[in-house]
Amino acid sequence: MNTRMSLLACASAAMLLVACGGGSSSSSSDDNGSGSTPGEKADTYVGSWRTECKEDYAAGENPAYPGGKSQFTGLVLAKTGATALNFTQNTAEYETPNCSGPRTALFTSRGTVSLDGSKRIGNVEVDKATFTTTSGPVVIGKVLLWVNNGLLYKGTQAPRDAQGYPNQMETNDPWSPI
Repeated sequence: MNTRMSLLACASAAMLLVACGGGSSSSSSDDNGSGSTPGEKADTYVGSWRTECKEDYAAGENPAYPGGKSQFTGLVLAKTGATALNFTQNTAEYETPNCSGPRTALFTSRGTVSLDGSKRIGNVEVDKATFTTTSGPVVIGKVLLWVNNGLLYKGTQAPRDAQGYPNQMETNDPWSPI
């Protein structure tokens, strides 16, 4: 519960710093029951998202963190145009393997996202996006984004195409809405 409260506090603070463009809409491919089509591409991604807790180091793997280390990330996307968003990303770190106990670090990045068209991965049409960091740790530049069943999916880190976008989606690690 402490993790959820910490994430909600981070997301709330981020929402105050980023002008929100409104509620999120779902495309018909979202298959979440709404059946609505977004007015503009950026509408699909507007909102607050979070990862599940991820283990950075297992217990005993790194002498600096004998009990293990973990983190989760929150992402707030606010629409600034038909294919443009602002983002705030907060990564909270814990010196436990399960994101429990006191948070030991919080890294915040801010910047912009441009939706650069679409690409077919298997039988799914996904959006190409470029994240440009304006403050904080650098967030990876060219990514793929896709919302399905109310979850946000991103492309893998490699392999990449000639334009620098991933060629695969990470389907085992979705971001959930907050």
